[in-house]
Amino acid sequence: MIVTFIKQLRQNKEEVNKIEKQLKQILKTLNCKLETMIGIDTVVAASLIAEIKDIKRFSNPSKLAKYSGICPVIYSSGEKERRFKNKQGNRTLYHLFHDLAARNVNRGRNKQKPVNDIFYTYYKKKISEGKTSHQALICVMRRIVNIIYGMMKNNTSYIHPETNNKLIDKIGLK
Repeated sequence: MIVTFIKQLRQNKEEVNKIEKQLKQILKTLNCKLETMIGIDTVVAASLIAEIKDIKRFSNPSKLAKYSGICPVIYSSGEKERRFKNKQGNRTLYHLFHDLAARNVNRGRNKQKPVNDIFYTYYKKKISEGKTSHQALICVMRRIVNIIYGMMKNNTSYIHPETNNKLIDKIGLK
């Protein structure tokens, strides 16, 4: 039985590698450079493209954020305005952006250096402003939506910006 399971695992691994090669070829033909961003691999890039479809459907990143369910729903009457969590939108796309934001904010395996220091400092800044960790993560998600929208719209690669050391010192990460 164990030998059969090992053979099956090897076959599955070969099949996954074959599918990933095919996905890479498809991404290359689409001229998509989403994989240049930290945290996005071939499968995530293909999933994002499959869920977003044609980026030209959205005139700006706010519409993509609303489609993915990241923007809050606003109910207003007279002078009162209430914001609620958006439970509409494309939930698969929401979860892709959520996982991507959580992955970028994570401190990584060594626990000393964050995976993406730009998003980590932004996350800590939002927490220091009084937001909860979930609200701060949604802010990171929104920033990722803006970046991915720009990358897909202009067919550009992700360029990791330099870290602002003054901001890091202010938040107290060093």
